[in-house]
Amino acid sequence: MKNINRRDVLKGMSAISAAGLTAQMACNTQQTPAKPEVVRTAVPAGTLLNIVLHGTYAIVLEHGKTITLKAPTVADHVYYAATADLDATTGEVIWRQISWIVQNSSLAVKIRGSSSGMPIPDPKNLPTDRVMIDWGLSKIKDYDAHNPPYHFLSLPWPDNIYALRGDSRNALTGRTLKDNNVTPKRLPTVYVLAYNFATPSAPVFTNNFGTDETIPVGSDGVMRLHLFAEPPNDSDHSNPNRALGALCRMFRPKLDLTLNVDDYSMVPPDAKTAMPPGVDRCEERSIGELAIPCSKLADYTTAAVEANGGAVLEDVKTAGIVSGHPRNCMAVLINESE
Repeated sequence: MKNINRRDVLKGMSAISAAGLTAQMACNTQQTPAKPEVVRTAVPAGTLLNIVLHGTYAIVLEHGKTITLKAPTVADHVYYAATADLDATTGEVIWRQISWIVQNSSLAVKIRGSSSGMPIPDPKNLPTDRVMIDWGLSKIKDYDAHNPPYHFLSLPWPDNIYALRGDSRNALTGRTLKDNNVTPKRLPTVYVLAYNFATPSAPVFTNNFGTDETIPVGSDGVMRLHLFAEPPNDSDHSNPNRALGALCRMFRPKLDLTLNVDDYSMVPPDAKTAMPPGVDRCEERSIGELAIPCSKLADYTTAAVEANGGAVLEDVKTAGIVSGHPRNCMAVLINESE
């Protein structure tokens, strides 16, 4: 087991304090939490697992068989895994278990019986609603041993990958996109890996201390695991490219991707009607936004932000969130088709 030094502990404590995540967890773990009132059922209980990715990850799609998540090492990022439930009455996320992810750890999610129905991406016709490149077209030879990820996680092939909270105001450029003959129209900041089961399943998350935690079935029948690899707060304008640069350096030769930011206003959450099965827009919040109640998300939908000239609304300012960059960082999907 990796020794945790004082600096790491303080960094983790300050991150969670800033986010208010511990406060929420304390309410849910120091006393037996009341089970959320069930007013709707999204799916039959235990038949849908959503793994929600926040921040910077290389999502490597391996030949239609497995997926490996690699989070680059970024100085001001914090790394957490949390299982969650959703209060169907209030819409608030209820954090059930939280694990601080230790550097150089190899995590695992044991998933059995999912249908693994997602088609293998075609390198000649890559989607533009997300950032996806092809391993071969990008001329990637291997991972760079001198720039290992902060942590990685292997998963089975999913049934779908949903790209959420997309930034359509700014652009991604670089030689790697030209090599792939693709120009993303949206730069998603949240991805959801969805796993469907014909019969109820009980996926298990193994944390970096080797402890198995069954991912609980939520009040609406959905199982949820959130993975965070992002700043504990709004950070600064340079963070998205700093994180993207760290991701690019994990590969050999280094990828060439740059985020050109013309608009520093926040990326609004998606509309309720645009959410995929079993995902609530409240789950799109970054760590730095967890202080904002889910009920306030309606105050900064796309229409509201645009009507306000792209400025951050007062409720967000009150919560201590300052507009500074396009909603933290983003992930890159890398398709190994050959």
